[in-house]
Amino acid sequence: MTRLTKEIIWILGTIFIAFIIGLLCFGDTLFNGRPLDLQIHDTYYIFPKTFYLIIIWITIILATYIIRGLYRKSNSRLVNIIMTVILTLILFTIFPYYNWVYEYTKDSGYYFHNQDGQTDRISEFVITHWYLTVLIGLIGLIIATVIYKTFRPVRTN
Repeated sequence: MTRLTKEIIWILGTIFIAFIIGLLCFGDTLFNGRPLDLQIHDTYYIFPKTFYLIIIWITIILATYIIRGLYRKSNSRLVNIIMTVILTLILFTIFPYYNWVYEYTKDSGYYFHNQDGQTDRISEFVITHWYLTVLIGLIGLIIATVIYKTFRPVRTN
């Protein structure tokens, strides 16, 4: 398999994952043509749902290349252990905020159609909840990769 083919497969895979996240977030209304109405305090942002998917995809593709680079380049155990500790602290910092946002998501409702504006209105807590879910998953994957790279047996060829 050529390097170009491998990169295309990685990019298509991340697009597929972003699409699955979009389906989980918006369900069957993902491609209904109505824009997304996001209300944050007294401000309304109206944008296509694909814009949110592009933000998720950019986050996933950046994390993918960071993980691949770490796997190829991180050979120092000390650096790997320090990176694992720092990422674990970041993860434990995100969890309380994630739980707080999740509780507001349950209370504020998930998703509904706004008949007046012909938009699909969604709570900012839902958007934040899904973005934090992706971020926690990616940080966990980075930690797992670094731990694996730190403790894997060294090949002697």
